[in-house]
Amino acid sequence: MKSITASLVLVAFLAACATTSGVMPMGKDTYIVTGSSEFGTASAQKAAVSEANAFAAARGKRMLPLTVQSGGELDFMGDTIRTYELQFRLVGEDDPEWQRTQLNAVPDTVVTINDTRNPAIPKADVPSPDLLVELKKLRALLDEGAITQDEFDELKARLLAKDEN
Repeated sequence: MKSITASLVLVAFLAACATTSGVMPMGKDTYIVTGSSEFGTASAQKAAVSEANAFAAARGKRMLPLTVQSGGELDFMGDTIRTYELQFRLVGEDDPEWQRTQLNAVPDTVVTINDTRNPAIPKADVPSPDLLVELKKLRALLDEGAITQDEFDELKARLLAKDEN
């Protein structure tokens, strides 16, 4: 019995630590609410969704989620406060949109690749790593005087011809 009582007290405490911004209008029948909690995104989500549902029910409507976005911010003490932003629309029970809800997540980061290379211009040939190693060995032999410049040039030409095939 004591563990049940302690669990209920803990749940009540955690639920009380989640707050919301309050429901704010964004357009015709479209609203936004943000939940915040020190105890994680799930707690912030529960607070936001609960408030949105209560708001809709008070108007005889249903809450239809449009987009969600979660994140975190640091408070003045350096603790992370988790947030859950919910944009929603109020619809009637018989509204076709209510029959099949669709939730769209908002990406945190959008990356756009702008490739301006001209495909008509061929890419520069990059020698294989093995070829580079062999050329360095040849250069070392030349620097040490183990082979002449003519021998170096001939061996280098052979390696380059071999790499092209």
